[in-house]
Amino acid sequence: MAPMAEIKSVELKVGLEVHVELATRTKMFTRAPSPAHPDYDDSPPNTLIDPLVLGLPGALPVMNREVVELSASVRKCS
Repeated sequence: MAPMAEIKSVELKVGLEVHVELATRTKMFTRAPSPAHPDYDDSPPNTLIDPLVLGLPGALPVMNREVVELSASVRKCS
């Protein structure tokens, strides 16, 4: 059995990973249209793509500003 001092020094750490589907016009890290946006509901499969989505060499991600703003508003950040 562990000594009582070791048991008392134990801390609980909890982490949460949250996934959401935001109805933004473009995807999170690319300018490709987002299938979650109402304008693109009827898009055929594999059409909302660009070089980054395809993983082509040299394609660099660009953060979607709207996603950052929506995320901050959920947490009531400014």
